[in-house]
Amino acid sequence: MRLTRRRTSWIAALLAWSAMSSMLSVPVSSAAAATAETRGPDLNGDGWADIVTSSSARLTRWRDPLRGPADLGGSVYVLPGGPTASRPAAALLNQDSASIAGSSEQEDTFGQVVATGDFDKDGRADVALGNAHEEVGGFLDAGAVTVQYGQSAAPYVGAGKPGALTFIEQGTVDVPGDNEMGDLFGTSLATGDFNGDSFDDLAIGAPGEAVGTSFEAGRVTVLYGGVNGLTAAGAQSFDGTVAGAAEPFDHFGASLAAANLRGDGRDDLAVLASGEYLTGVDGAWGAAMVLKGQATGLDSVAPTVINVNHTGTTGHLRTVTAGHFQGSTYAGLAFFADQEKGAAPFSGAVVVASGGSSEVSATALTHLTSETPYADAYWGGALAAGDIDGDGTDELAVGALRGARGNGSVTLYLGDTAGLTVRPRTTFTEETLGGTGKNGEGFGYALSIQDSTGDGVAELIVGAPWEDASPAPVAQTSTVGSALYELSLSIPAGGPPTLTSYRSTTASAPSSFGPGGVGLAGGVTVLDNYGVEPSPWLDRLPPLMS
Repeated sequence: MRLTRRRTSWIAALLAWSAMSSMLSVPVSSAAAATAETRGPDLNGDGWADIVTSSSARLTRWRDPLRGPADLGGSVYVLPGGPTASRPAAALLNQDSASIAGSSEQEDTFGQVVATGDFDKDGRADVALGNAHEEVGGFLDAGAVTVQYGQSAAPYVGAGKPGALTFIEQGTVDVPGDNEMGDLFGTSLATGDFNGDSFDDLAIGAPGEAVGTSFEAGRVTVLYGGVNGLTAAGAQSFDGTVAGAAEPFDHFGASLAAANLRGDGRDDLAVLASGEYLTGVDGAWGAAMVLKGQATGLDSVAPTVINVNHTGTTGHLRTVTAGHFQGSTYAGLAFFADQEKGAAPFSGAVVVASGGSSEVSATALTHLTSETPYADAYWGGALAAGDIDGDGTDELAVGALRGARGNGSVTLYLGDTAGLTVRPRTTFTEETLGGTGKNGEGFGYALSIQDSTGDGVAELIVGAPWEDASPAPVAQTSTVGSALYELSLSIPAGGPPTLTSYRSTTASAPSSFGPGGVGLAGGVTVLDNYGVEPSPWLDRLPPLMS
């Protein structure tokens, strides 16, 4: 949008939150209760975790004349959780909605990323929505972030308390930096309590930010929460100089993950620079710098660095997410890379690093790969962590954006004190649910692990943004729909997970569910409907739709 600091007419579109359960007859198991961390974001304060996900509108942007005017620049769904028979209506939010600044325009990517946290500590989760292609002050793709605070009434989010930040850009008072063309402020988001004051804080990546004369070097801005919500007072800014130099096309801040990696009660921040080049390493780019949480905020002194020389992968490190995969007080990091050395291009790989009392390990790494890696599978392009079986260790869900025959898949690794590869893993496809997967549906593109049904057990939530899609690009068809699946799993001690039941929620154009974080911050490699990243970066991916 072209922000003029005025409010346009307010449009609040509420959709029916209709769903149907499968006819599976296997009884649901009585796993241990989900932990508070896994339970998920509760926006309306009713005690049940809600689902927040982007719509597919932001993937098509200006290319799709079939999208409604209010959806051209992207939109976001809030789907309230709770018992399946009594869920409230869903809400569709965009830049023409109440309490949201500006107006929808087709160049925007409102909701490109989604992150949740309780910034004002009122017991209701709040939502941060990235819009990296926002035009601000005449600067194309300068980028902005919209923050909405949880509330009991539909649409379940709003402006929050007086003085709370709701629209953040680099021209906001006390926010470091300036708006410039191509900054892509809001490309990545992560929430965590970095200073240990019990208020959640927000980290914002701007991988296109120029640092000095280094174009697209990248920068990360951190804002801190308080009694009124997020504030720019005391904001911090970091770039690649925290671990050497800020260089052209580093894309520092391309992906972010926050977690208590050192077990000291404060969250640390992992910042991925997907274009970081290492001298002497051919065909591989990327490094993550871990900034340590302190009482005064994040500390940039002597950050831990994990790079492609450590991971042994080729292509780019794309995204990073975090979880307690080994059940200790220390969280670990999971990275998505283009491929392992010698593997087919963009076949995908995931590398997991364990946390520890002093730092996350750059040497004790675990490699996860598809059983049958093949070109352009993007195995690991979506990642989510959470404790499904209630044993105190997080599972890791790995989405293959194409998967077998191009329709997508999800592989679930079970957390264990001895590591993710000890227990059997299971792969789910639409065929697992009794359906028929079609080429290009993207099953597994969006992932979350959270208890949205309110039964005390976390579900594996899987998005399929192009459900029942035709092989043609999404922008060329009006028949494309989408679906969200909530999978209830049984995980016996020492055994593989099995599907006990599932429910699906469907939506169709013009406001169908799109890829993106489903209520939790984490790693998602975002492709538009033509299979390229919605950014001017040079390291674009080949087509998703075939």
